[in-house]
Amino acid sequence: MANKASGFRRFWRGAMLPLAAAACETSAPTPTLQPKLSVLHAEIFSKSCTNSACHGEGTGAGNLSLKDAATSYTQLVGKESGEIDDAGKPLNRVEPGKPDKSVLWIVLDRPFGKAKAGMPPGARLDPYKVDAVKAWIAAGAKND
Repeated sequence: MANKASGFRRFWRGAMLPLAAAACETSAPTPTLQPKLSVLHAEIFSKSCTNSACHGEGTGAGNLSLKDAATSYTQLVGKESGEIDDAGKPLNRVEPGKPDKSVLWIVLDRPFGKAKAGMPPGARLDPYKVDAVKAWIAAGAKND
């Protein structure tokens, strides 16, 4: 009987424990955000952009206020940013359907440590948040 028990223990250690360990080592799913303005405002703008020195109450830095979703929409979509593209044409803060022509996405995706550093200052947003902004713009930057 002792032989059968030790054989079972060897089987358990050799075959079952690695399987049990692998089952416990699942990685967490990558977070995502719905590409909707209401979600972007709640999860990104209000948490990372609206502090007192940036785009909160009042006019905000660069005359851009993101204090609520409605204000964010009117201040972002179709509004000139003051930046120009490589051809010298003015860029809008958000150009519906065109993330690569939208200053909002450009500054969120811009590398830090450059003359024009990325936003928000000091710490990059998680990539899934930047992807959600890009997806919202690509889908037409609706006021939803």
